[in-house]
Amino acid sequence: MTVTLRTWIERLLIVVVMVASLYRAYSVGPSGAHMHRQTDTLGMTMALADRVRDHGVGEWLSVFAYPRVLQNGPYDGVVASEFQFLSFLTSPFFLVDTPRVGFTLSILLLLGIQLFAIRRFLRTASDTPAFRQLIYVYSSVGIGYYLFSFLPEALGFPLALLGIAFFREKNFLRSILAFSLAVLVKPVFVVAFFAILFERSESGWPRLTRRAWAYAVSGLACVSGAIWYGYYTGYILEHFTGPHVFNQAHLDPIANLKSLGFSLSARQFYEEIFFGAFPYGIGLLVLGFFVYARAYREVFLVLLSISALLVLDGIHITLHTYYYVPCGIFVLEGAIQAEKRFRELANPALMSGFALLFIWGALYLVRTEVWITHRAAGRYEIGEQVRASSQAGDLYLTDDGFNPWKLTMIGSSGWTLDIEYPVDTCAKLRESKAPTIHLVTGPDSRWIARIRECLSPVRRVETQTLNGKRETWTWIRFAAVQ
Repeated sequence: MTVTLRTWIERLLIVVVMVASLYRAYSVGPSGAHMHRQTDTLGMTMALADRVRDHGVGEWLSVFAYPRVLQNGPYDGVVASEFQFLSFLTSPFFLVDTPRVGFTLSILLLLGIQLFAIRRFLRTASDTPAFRQLIYVYSSVGIGYYLFSFLPEALGFPLALLGIAFFREKNFLRSILAFSLAVLVKPVFVVAFFAILFERSESGWPRLTRRAWAYAVSGLACVSGAIWYGYYTGYILEHFTGPHVFNQAHLDPIANLKSLGFSLSARQFYEEIFFGAFPYGIGLLVLGFFVYARAYREVFLVLLSISALLVLDGIHITLHTYYYVPCGIFVLEGAIQAEKRFRELANPALMSGFALLFIWGALYLVRTEVWITHRAAGRYEIGEQVRASSQAGDLYLTDDGFNPWKLTMIGSSGWTLDIEYPVDTCAKLRESKAPTIHLVTGPDSRWIARIRECLSPVRRVETQTLNGKRETWTWIRFAAVQ
């Protein structure tokens, strides 16, 4: 079989996307869109690794019952959150070395899981499964970028693909397990059920399946998620102090749609089609190819999944565009169906034109990864300077509020001072037995004067400015007086 130049370009671009994304992970860690959510997720993994290091391997399983954040302060750290399967899988990497190494190995593991799942999915969805078809996944900023981020979506996506693949292989128990884990990891993956609930008619239009197993699998896969999000998160909110940095979602479709209104809903469709789920700026062209290829089912499912996510999340989704990652499942299915149709038509020009759209998307994703790496470089190096001058038992204070990103760069739990703690912060810090209390803030933080005033009478003070490539931190050490 002759390998065309287009195929070689697609293969090369897939490798370049992966290398650029892994280099960004190694160079800058969590970065780009919604740093708050990325560092929260990373922080929970580091908090688990800390507990395993301090209390033994038995703590590893505790994350499923008692997920903890890194910015615990004087609280117990236990929070209501998603099911922490991602932290369970990746926390051992943070026992090995620095946060940089742990983060990079975690992204590499997520990539491995994704490649396994996509390969399994392609065997059930494509007549000619091939490595180059990965470009249909890793060619959009709204899907491909988030799959290389430390977010639950990066794990939920391959789990959902496995659920679909197992269902089509008639391995229903495995399908229920994979779908259940996907929904537990992130509830938005309930929209992945559309892939088994809607079949393609001979003319390409969608129709509800008559297979009883499709409804059984979808229903049973929701049970564990309903227990976790409907009951257990409420139990944690009631019995533990947190700090509770996550809000519990409420399923109220009418209120959610009202919160968006027509204009914001239309805006979400526009942004997701043009800049999110499809190659950047040309989503309408891709949909046009889908329609020409009679992939009407896939066009319908893309639009249905966006609609369903708006109903499920309301105005909240305007700040959390990574919730749209499940839409990538139907973009992938549509691309496979279009490819199949163009082969049947024996029209190389159509196939080449279609491929060029995704080649452009992959090139733009590489550009995005390189730009983010250049813009955010230097954060790890600043965190490593702080950690190199620390000792066991030290206490870290930052000014990040609910976002623990400085703590994740340092690689330790601590206090993020903009959270309102139910204690006298100064009195609590003066009581601390920590050998050194480290205050790490921006150069103009209001906390510099407040913590100095509190601790300088009882501790020795040293101040240092830490300069990264793009930002500056003020680092004040309050050492215990011998």
